[in-house]
Amino acid sequence: MQIWKKIKDILKNIGFFLDDYVEEQLDVRYPIMSVLLWILIIICIPVIILTALQGNGFATVCPLVIAFGILCFSHWRLHIKKDVVHTGIIISVSFNFFILPWAFLMNGGSRSGMMIWLVVGFVFNGFLLSGYKRYVIIVLNMIVIVALFYIEIKYPMIIRTLKNDVVEKYDMVESVIMAGVIFSAILRYQAITFGKKNRELLKREKELTKANERLESANNAKNEFLANVSHEIRTPINAVLGMDEVILRESHENKTLECAQNIQSAGHSLLAIISDLLDVTKMESGMMQIIPAEYNLMDMLIDCYNVVVGRANGKGLPLYVENDINLPRSLVGDEVRVRQMIVNLLTNAVKYTTKGKVTLRVMATQIDDDNIELIIEVNDTGEGITAADQEKLFDNFVRIDEKRNRNIEGTGLGLSIVKKMCDLMNGSIDVESTYGVGSTFILKIPQKVADWKTCGSFESNYVVEEKTNEYHESFHAPNAKVLAVDDVEINLQVLEMMLSQTMLQIDMAGGGQEALDKLRASKYDLVLLDHMMPQIDGIEVLRRLRKMDTNVNQNIPVIALTANAVAGAREEYLRNGFDDYLEKPLNGELLEQILIKHLPKELVELM
Repeated sequence: MQIWKKIKDILKNIGFFLDDYVEEQLDVRYPIMSVLLWILIIICIPVIILTALQGNGFATVCPLVIAFGILCFSHWRLHIKKDVVHTGIIISVSFNFFILPWAFLMNGGSRSGMMIWLVVGFVFNGFLLSGYKRYVIIVLNMIVIVALFYIEIKYPMIIRTLKNDVVEKYDMVESVIMAGVIFSAILRYQAITFGKKNRELLKREKELTKANERLESANNAKNEFLANVSHEIRTPINAVLGMDEVILRESHENKTLECAQNIQSAGHSLLAIISDLLDVTKMESGMMQIIPAEYNLMDMLIDCYNVVVGRANGKGLPLYVENDINLPRSLVGDEVRVRQMIVNLLTNAVKYTTKGKVTLRVMATQIDDDNIELIIEVNDTGEGITAADQEKLFDNFVRIDEKRNRNIEGTGLGLSIVKKMCDLMNGSIDVESTYGVGSTFILKIPQKVADWKTCGSFESNYVVEEKTNEYHESFHAPNAKVLAVDDVEINLQVLEMMLSQTMLQIDMAGGGQEALDKLRASKYDLVLLDHMMPQIDGIEVLRRLRKMDTNVNQNIPVIALTANAVAGAREEYLRNGFDDYLEKPLNGELLEQILIKHLPKELVELM
């Protein structure tokens, strides 16, 4: 056993065993070519001896000796240099164009075993070579084979015949056996090689399947986590901002109003961070959709200006808006997302600018009779961005020059969100910046034109509205009865206070079962229904409501009122049968608009 182990180690070192090659080499021809060369080298030795003992002349024995030398050289080159390509060319050219033709002529032609060896040589061309070399040598090999048979037919005297029929039969039998051994060995080792590769691929496929399952599970866990985080954060923010809005409506003390406005500003900043995180998840999950609708371009620009101007004034920065007065008045596009992109760019410009100014420029180039490319430029006189930082500017969670800007709030998601939204609209965004001087962000998005009438200048359209804290309800509905369902009592209090001046009759339920009991007992005109509640959640309440027998409320509008604002939430609630969807924290104005939309028209008196 020790002796065999030593022999095996020696043979491994010279590259005899296939297993070593299978593990180390990607080219399947490498191990098979090595085995093939070993078999041919081993076979050549007895063939040379037997051919010499049979009394064949030098002309017959010489090609075999040369073939033995070529095989030994080829194996050395293959094992030492691991050169599959050139080794294959050496073997194919030497055997198919020199040794086999010479042996054919000197060893009986087609009346010997040479027919088999010509076939073996032809097959090896297809196996050993690759690319255009394979086809060139195969074509040349076919020409050589045809030429050999032509010579045998036309000039039979050139062919050296074997001694007798017995020798011919012996030569054929010998060739069949050797060729069979060679092909059997090659096919066997090829099966071993592909078997190992197949097992590796199956193993890798299982690993990838498990990894994919883990990723899917992790993604589901992430979405569930974000839904819970959204709910848990938005619920208290709803209370803070809701109560704050009531204070702003009802208080007349300047100090109190100032504090309330600061609370409102801080709350909306926190809400913006959460919204950015949720927007990223929507985009990554592919659930963010672009919803085109007709909108007034100038009204949108005024809204963007109003959102940012207070922050700019707080830093002593003038905010200018310059536009082409020939811009079309009405466009068709996703106004919400376009506004969000402009506000993000303006907010960033104000955040990173300490002196100078911020300018919003809006222009357009006409694409065809129905479409324009809207060009939005936001220029600032901030610190600018280095060339190195510009390359990572639109990556998620990346903040530029973190050390210098550590006191500036933000998550590093604003520009990433703008880039992804821009891509969804088939637009583009670029940046031109000089470090220490300032930056210009250039946004280009295609928009359809609804009305080519020009919008005029921003200055002529913008009317400075005096900021007042006086609230005016948008409707009265003293005869309308609404059921509000929420497991958090403070949310119900906020809702009741926000709607107090609309004169609505508001009934409240602190959970799903209580809501169902009240819906059985009384007639309502609308239900404001929270989703995430213990025991019976909002979706289950709605399902039971729609199936309830003798139910006077079976077809009334049900509005999802929830802190769940993750990717696809609105679509999911509408699929589950809700008539509309409101996110927490509640916006008083939007809440009233939804109520006007869904309450019976005869019960609503618009103010």
